[in-house]
Order: sequence, then structure tokens, then C-alpha cells
Amino acid sequence: MSYTIESVAHDWTDEVVADINAFENAWRLEIDPEIPPMPASTTRAHRDLREVPNTIYAARADGGSVVGTAWVTVDEHNPQLVFALIAVASAHRRRGVATSLLEKVVEQAEGLGRPNLVFGADQVSVAPVAFGESLGASIGLRAHINRLVVADVDRELMRAWVDESDDDYALEWITPDGSYPDESIADMARLRAVLLNDAPMDDVPVLKRTISFEEIRIDEQRLAGYGKTRWTLIARHRASGTPVGYTEIVVDPNDARTVNQGATAVDGQHRGHRLGRQMKAAMFQRVVRDLPHIRFIRTFNADSNEPMLAVNDTMGFKPHFEALRWLIDTTDAKTWLEKRR
Repeated sequence: MSYTIESVAHDWTDEVVADINAFENAWRLEIDPEIPPMPASTTRAHRDLREVPNTIYAARADGGSVVGTAWVTVDEHNPQLVFALIAVASAHRRRGVATSLLEKVVEQAEGLGRPNLVFGADQVSVAPVAFGESLGASIGLRAHINRLVVADVDRELMRAWVDESDDDYALEWITPDGSYPDESIADMARLRAVLLNDAPMDDVPVLKRTISFEEIRIDEQRLAGYGKTRWTLIARHRASGTPVGYTEIVVDPNDARTVNQGATAVDGQHRGHRLGRQMKAAMFQRVVRDLPHIRFIRTFNADSNEPMLAVNDTMGFKPHFEALRWLIDTTDAKTWLEKRR
């Protein structure tokens, strides 16, 4: 069997989108059998609706079906990095497919003059770890997708967390759900910068920065392209009027069993008031009230984020699968590839 690697055109056809989508759904099913298939429109939005559209390299077996992909993100706010997610169908591993995809990623990073490569690996198999170790990459971030079984949560505990509010702070829902209204976007730009700059990234070399209104609106266009809706709850310091924390849930109409808790963050100057757990408990109560069919809540947490994990562990979140971020210098990856030729 022979393999070819193609760079997916930015004006990709519906047929190519369908090919990539079919592979992505099969690969996602291997990672997590609970995940429902995503529509092709989600695949298209995930690539196109960004400040800088993703680059996709696709591996085809004998010129036919897609059996592997590399999604490459070039973040203009981190000019030192290229982020890539390489995935290969289980039946086509150990045949050089991931290596061929890596060659394309390294060529792109080298052409852009970016010295660091970060590879995402969400796994339940040994294949991503074996590839990362063979490459000589180091683990830049250890994380997990953690899952909460809604039926197992202590409702009285959630009520107590909501009720033990600090009088110096107030919780506010951003309404309506979905895109932030104009009067809230400045608050959310500040809060999203708090998340971005304070969230543990361990050894992954990301730069601290601000979040622009335009960046938020582009993210909202992508979320709309996915067909998903966002719920947002913020904490505000009463005396100053400053927004100091937030949590969000993303509701996917294609998933009747699970919602994703996308972000929870509290400004470091206002920690110690139990705002994180109060917001998460209030959000949980709304999920139970407004989405009684939902069975699971998922979230992404760095293993080093001890304060958030303490809240999640008490609620009942459990590790669902591991999510690693591998780190290697572009020159080292190029040297490794040259030795394999």
C-alpha cells in the first residue's frame, strides 16, 4: 500500500471536506466512543473561521480515503511556535504516515522561521507516546479531559457552594446566550486574557498577551459555524465594578448527552473568595434545570492546575482520557527526519 500527502487547498471542495470529516469522526470515535459524529460544516468551520486559517495536510492510502491528517495552527500572537495535531488511523500506523505528515509540518515551521513545535496528542493508545518518544520530544504539558457524571453530583453541596457567596462579589449571567453583547465584550476581553495568561502551560513557551475584540468576534463566528451555543457566567467585584472571573458551558445540539465546560478563571488578585467553585456550582444548577437530558459534563485541565482540580475533584470529575502537549525544536525535528531518510 502506498501513501500520498496532500496540502488541502484553502478553497477546499465539499468533497474534500467530507473526506477529512469522515476520517476525523473515525479517529475521534477511537479516542472516545461517546463522542457523536460531527457534521462536515464543523470541520470546515474549524479550519476556516480563524484569524489565520489552519493548514491541513492529508494522507491518502492508494490515492483513496484519508487515513491521516496534520492540522497546523500558526498563531500570530506566538511567533515562536507552530502547533500541530497529527492523527493516523490505527490500521495505518507504523507505516511512516505520521513521519511523512511531520515532514510537512517541519517544512512549514522552518519556512516561517518558527523555532518551536508543539504537538497535541489526545490519546487512549500508546501510539502518540511512542511517536513522541521516538522523535525525542519532551512533554511540555500534561493534561486530561475530565468528565463529570451529572447523576452522581451532590446537589446539596452545589446549593451550599452557591449560597456561600461573598458579599463583595456578584454573579451575573451574560445574556442572551451565545455571542457576547456589545456592552459585555470589554469585560470578556479582560476575563479571557486572565484565562490565557494565568492558565498553567508548564513548559510550553507561550507569550502573555491581551485579547482584542476582533479576536473574540472571530471565535464567535467559528462557534456559530459549529452550530454550538455558549453560556457565560461572570463574577464582578461590587465596589470597583471590575469583572474578576467567569465560567462557560458550550452546548452542542448534535450531542444529546454531554456539554463541555470550556473555561473557568478567576483573577489572581481576587482568589481566595471561593468564586471558582461558586460559579461552577451555579452553572451546574442551570445545566440540570435547563438541560435535564444531559448526562455528562467534560472539561480540559492541566494536571498542574491544582486549585481547579481541587474544585473539580470535589464535584466528582474523573479523568476520562489523557491529553499531552509534546515540545521539540524545529531544528531537532528536522535532524530526526534526515536520519530516517
